[in-house]
Amino acid sequence: MPARVVVTGMGVVSALGFSADEIILSLKNGKVVSEKSDFDEAVWVGPIGPDFNVKAFTGRYKNARYLNRGAQFCVASALEALKRAGIDGDKPAEAGLFVGAGPNLDIGGEFPEIRGGKMEAESLAALWILKFLPNTAASTIADLAGIHGENATIGTACSASLQAIGEAFRRIKSGRLALALAGGGDSRLSPGAVLAYRKAQAIWTG
Repeated sequence: MPARVVVTGMGVVSALGFSADEIILSLKNGKVVSEKSDFDEAVWVGPIGPDFNVKAFTGRYKNARYLNRGAQFCVASALEALKRAGIDGDKPAEAGLFVGAGPNLDIGGEFPEIRGGKMEAESLAALWILKFLPNTAASTIADLAGIHGENATIGTACSASLQAIGEAFRRIKSGRLALALAGGGDSRLSPGAVLAYRKAQAIWTG
């Protein structure tokens, strides 16, 4: 008989708030989160406030420097979900982890000067490439939460996080896993990302 699947906890990092209660309150109060992009005045964005700090969720963690902006949101919301679900100690050890992630398009953040195809690399951190690997967020979550079960990073663009949740659902429903953490995180508020979506005519301008 298929197992029953239930949601026991949720974590979120958004422009409207960092919890369901905050988001509902923001909506009721008509909170406005849209503003003109710093990178392109014709583009409107809804940025996460400056009060966000991933270390408020991770605590002291030296590898936080290798998380790009989207990965930081992903890690923060995952740890909050575990906390709200009351899952701690050895419970996550056999859990599965399914993470939806998009590409980090903030090339200019790491390479401010690219001329003739050559990139200045003297100031780069030794493991700078971790900011551009899609599975860095999942690796960080697994490390911080002590998750050692099945681990998959889904990179199917806008549907990635939904597919990650679907994969977790299927594993639990079939009895392959008893517990899974699923979701995703992303950020497109960088010059490279805004340029990419605008060139693809996949972003509204006004």
